[in-house]
Amino acid sequence: MSLARPLIEKPLIAWVITVISLVGGLIAYFNIGRLEDPKFTIKTAVVVTLYPGASAREVEQEVTDRMESTIQQMPQVEKQESRSLPGYSEIRVQIRDAYTSAQLSQVWDELRKSAADAQIRLPPGAAPTIVLDRFGDVYGMFYVLTGEGYTQAQLYAYARELRKQLLTLDDVSDIVIAGEQQEQIAVEVDQAQLISNSLSTDDLAQTLFIQNEIRPAGRERVGDLSLRIAPTGSLDSLQAIRSLPVGNTPGPLLLGDIARVSHGYAAIPTHVIHYNGQPAVTIGISARANVNVVRVGEEIKAKMVELERDRPIGMKLNSLYDQPQVVDESVRGFIFDVLLSVAIVGVALGIGLGWRAGVILGWSCSCRFSARSQ
Repeated sequence: MSLARPLIEKPLIAWVITVISLVGGLIAYFNIGRLEDPKFTIKTAVVVTLYPGASAREVEQEVTDRMESTIQQMPQVEKQESRSLPGYSEIRVQIRDAYTSAQLSQVWDELRKSAADAQIRLPPGAAPTIVLDRFGDVYGMFYVLTGEGYTQAQLYAYARELRKQLLTLDDVSDIVIAGEQQEQIAVEVDQAQLISNSLSTDDLAQTLFIQNEIRPAGRERVGDLSLRIAPTGSLDSLQAIRSLPVGNTPGPLLLGDIARVSHGYAAIPTHVIHYNGQPAVTIGISARANVNVVRVGEEIKAKMVELERDRPIGMKLNSLYDQPQVVDESVRGFIFDVLLSVAIVGVALGIGLGWRAGVILGWSCSCRFSARSQ
């Protein structure tokens, strides 16, 4: 039986199919997910353990070997690669290909449980083990924040505020900030001063720890109210640190009298970023899976315009890579190519078969494309 005969005898059926194809194609076009790069499934995790003060050999024998032996008992593990540096242990765990991306979340949970079980066998000075498993996110929107006259800490503080505001958008998956410089307060003291006042560096460290420790001070009932008692005296400024009493001398002895207290950054930074010769921090934005990244980009830019009035004067946010713009240009180019090809086919058929046949066949090509786009 010919399929064309019912459509010729009852053209209403053909028109209904055509309209459904066109409407379905338009709906699919405007709602289909648009991403330049898909999310990658990386079946590798990194297990990191810090062991401050230990040599590379001590880290290997007391941390890395013990952690590897525990992780190796997992049936999902295919292989491990490790390296031990002074004070630092790193183990790369590769999962077998038989496990799908949907199963990886459970695998990573088991890996964290195994690392926690191995933690009790580590030496007392070892820090809690960290499992890093998120390596497949694609950050399609990349910005760099600079500000002449601003410190790295001020740039990072504003970047964190920007991150908090942008994460309120529904289709934003994650935002990472890079370029933070570790702040530190250095207390430099002469050994002669310590000896003359019967002090040691351990005494100063203990004094600083006790003074800055946060402990509950209880509550007090006042009528129908319960008031929380919050002790003051926390070390919230350099002057507060300099005014801290130390030792058990007869007269008042302050930390600032025997030591030089200063604020700065770590002598060996882990990550330094410059943009056009200025210190900077970068902000990477990742969209959720199966979303229209063009629409997400418009929402992010609208939010940034809204937050621009709160940006400190002199700070500049520059775009390094704009995936929504790239995707939008690619989609527009694709649609133009399709329309141009349909027009060329219609003109060629019109010349060879007549304009009526050319228009009909060109229209059928358009309907077929709309139906396929669903």
